[in-house]
Amino acid sequence: MNAQKRYRCFYCCNIIVPLALGLAIYVLSGADVYIAKYIRQFLHIENAIVLIVPTIRNYGADFLWSYALVFAVDGVLHDVGKHDLLSLIICLSFAVLIELFQKINLISGTFDPMDIFVELVAIAIALQLIKYFEEEKHNEKMAEGD
Repeated sequence: MNAQKRYRCFYCCNIIVPLALGLAIYVLSGADVYIAKYIRQFLHIENAIVLIVPTIRNYGADFLWSYALVFAVDGVLHDVGKHDLLSLIICLSFAVLIELFQKINLISGTFDPMDIFVELVAIAIALQLIKYFEEEKHNEKMAEGD
């Protein structure tokens, strides 16, 4: 697989898989999620919340969605100088704004400062993986040039 295809695959997988897993956590464990009731009935699961550790229920989807957001934003900004710093600023700003909107009841949800911390950890992990992947890509190009 050439470098460009690997690059696209790396970004796509790190966007699609976390989004899908986050959606699964949200839908299958949310007692107040409308569609979750129908899925639990279809799967004959009385209470999916007991199947998922409460910490994963409370923070897993946010973590995964923030992680995916970093890859999406970084993929768009990749050719911009200092794209990692810009990705960090955009993604962290988004996380803080969502929590603030919840606090002032602009969107539904419960304000939780821990969400911001969890999302910051996800952002940091994603940016480190991107940096590692870019270093590997650079090293591979250098080896090909020799």
